[in-house]
Amino acid sequence: MHAVIDQVNIEPNQSVDAGELLISLDKRDVQTRYSVVAQDLEIAKAEYRRANQAAIGDNTSASSLPALRARISQQETELEYMRSLLQQATL
Repeated sequence: MHAVIDQVNIEPNQSVDAGELLISLDKRDVQTRYSVVAQDLEIAKAEYRRANQAAIGDNTSASSLPALRARISQQETELEYMRSLLQQATL
């Protein structure tokens, strides 16, 4: 993960305890990416719903459903990854 340190919470040569907050990373880039991925996921879900309804009478729309489901799955995975990056922003 590439990140910029936002805040250092300890002094040089300071002893630290396990679990103590050492640094905080700048979350703005990851938060922006998270928002974009969340929007992309909502778009993918809307496209799937539209294609699913159109598939009732159109085989071409029905054939696009597996690809749209895969796109939703990909976006959900990416969103979970962005969520984990946000959680890692404090060390």
